[in-house]
This record gives sequence, structure tokens and C-alpha cells, in this order.
Amino acid sequence: MNIPRLRLAGFFRLAGFLFNRPPIVFVAVAVVLLSTTLVLNSQTTGLMKGEPASPVPAAAVSPSASLAAPVVLPAAPVVPADGKTLSLDFFKLGFEPVKDPVDAKTGQPHYNDQIPAAIKAYDGRKVRIRGYMMPIKMEGNEVREFLVMPNQMSCCYGSPPRFWEFIAVRMKTAAAPNVMDQTLTFEGTLRVGDVYENGYWTQLYTMECTAVIE
Repeated sequence: MNIPRLRLAGFFRLAGFLFNRPPIVFVAVAVVLLSTTLVLNSQTTGLMKGEPASPVPAAAVSPSASLAAPVVLPAAPVVPADGKTLSLDFFKLGFEPVKDPVDAKTGQPHYNDQIPAAIKAYDGRKVRIRGYMMPIKMEGNEVREFLVMPNQMSCCYGSPPRFWEFIAVRMKTAAAPNVMDQTLTFEGTLRVGDVYENGYWTQLYTMECTAVIE
């Protein structure tokens, strides 16, 4: 699998989600993702040439950075039978595609046929998950649409999210407060499956959010 290609693909996937969004949102996110992608690609090129990788002090490693690693999930779905709210985290949503998901003709990814049964079982469930909010659509000083991610892309250790590292959220009830500097708990109905807008892949996970809890 071509690593630099997938990193660039991650940038364009998130950019596709922000298509037709306010220009300032797209520009801000694009600058952060593109700069990080260029750094990662330059490191990969150095390794291919035989140059030693720069050591990373143990104290400089962010706990959230480990979320980008492949996650091994149980074969059987872990969901409650009583209809109660299911507590999730991004480790439970992560998986590594067995084959390249990018269609050679369209250039767009297709993950539906590679989603593990454990994750498919979350579709349509009422769930609860913690993460950081990235506003997409505002209503005054409050947020109507946003992304939920396991870490802050703009922080020192931020990196372009993998396809399973963000959830596209729309508030079903009142708009949510704009809180970006701390983790929040989000509750709502989770949908699992590829979503396309104008022919471009935008997200795998979608949520109709009913509550945002600090």
C-alpha cells in the first residue's frame, strides 16, 4: 500500500467534507493538514533513502498520537441488548482495510465492504463518545454542524485524521456551545457507512447529536 498516497488521500477526503463550507474554515483546515502532510512525506522520503529517523524523546509523545495505529477489534459485536446508550471510543471505531480502498477509476475510497461486523453493529445505535469539537457550521456563537475527533489537529502533535478518526455531526436539537479547547461527551444516533457529496467521499461515521456534555 502506498503510504504517501494514503496520507495525501486523507487530506483530500477531509477537504471534500468541507466542500461548499465557509471559505475561512476550509482554508484554516487545509493549511494545517497540508503542512503536516508535507512534513510526514519528507520524513518518509528520508527513510526510503536510508537516512536515519530523528529520535523522538519519550516525553514528547502524545497519548492521543497512538490512535493512528491499526486497531485489532473483537470478531463479535459488543452492543447492549437492552437498547441503552452504548459507550464508544475511537479505538473501537478504528480498523485497517485489508485491501486498498481507493477506486482506481474515481479516485474515491470505498470502505463499506471492509467494515468489520463489530463496527457495522453500531449502525443506528444510540451512542456516547468523547472527543474534541471542530466547528463546521455556526449559528451565531453556537455550532450546528461539526466534526468530533480524538485529538486537536492544531496542537503540537496534531496529524491528519484517518478515515475512522472523525465523526461528522449535526445537532438534532438546539445548537451546541462552541467549545474547542477541551474534550466533550457527545450523545446521539451513530450511522456507519460511506457518505458521498457531489461524487466525493466525505465520511464513514455520521451522528445525529442530541446532547453535548462538558
